[in-house]
Amino acid sequence: MRLGIARAQACSGLVEEGMHGMQAGLKELAQRDRMLCYLVQPEVARTMAIVGRREEALACLRDLLAGPCAFTPNELRDDPYFASLKSDPRFEEILKSAKPL
Repeated sequence: MRLGIARAQACSGLVEEGMHGMQAGLKELAQRDRMLCYLVQPEVARTMAIVGRREEALACLRDLLAGPCAFTPNELRDDPYFASLKSDPRFEEILKSAKPL
């Protein structure tokens, strides 16, 4: 719920409030349920990319691909929400760093 509200804030123009809420919510979720955190992390990364927070989106993707992920690197590469990250060479490096489970 907290992450959904934060995402709505970020997408409605309250970017700073939304980003603060998303990061706090993700941190809290990671402490309670790491697996659930990995399931919602792609949405957090998408939101960060949508609102132009490139560094945060890349960091979120890096953390996501360091553990279990419901998406393959190719799915993330083709995800339209990450289109703004494709020009950054770090995006491809992060995708290539993913290890098979």
